[in-house]
Amino acid sequence: MQVYSDYDSKLDKYGRKFWLAVNKDSKYKVNAFPYLGKDDVRSNDERLGDYVVKKLMQPYLKKGRNITCDNFFKSLSVAKTLKSNGTSIVGTINKARREIHVCVKQAKEELYSTVVLKKDDITLTVRQEKHKKMFFSLALCTQTFK
Repeated sequence: MQVYSDYDSKLDKYGRKFWLAVNKDSKYKVNAFPYLGKDDVRSNDERLGDYVVKKLMQPYLKKGRNITCDNFFKSLSVAKTLKSNGTSIVGTINKARREIHVCVKQAKEELYSTVVLKKDDITLTVRQEKHKKMFFSLALCTQTFK
């Protein structure tokens, strides 16, 4: 499943935005809800991306699914929450996140080199894509259910 936001490139006067969970094989939408601005249900200390992933994946938890998402939806806290519910997650993560250690952010690697960091079942892959640009990918995998 993939999680992403869908909105028109030229919004009308009031605009509209939907959060979608999509099956990557069939390309069908499996869950969605509109973004209506600030939500009173979401606590102030919870990131919007974390809230969206948890709400979209609620019907699919404990079913051995895998989620692929970009850095807006990705954090270590949501990855651990999903793992405790039998769901794995993979995708890019923003290097400005607190979860990424300072020495990893400031490291200067050779061009096109890859470093894989692993702790328990969390894997962080860091690739030096360009002279001043690094690519960060976080994966937290669970056992598959039968």
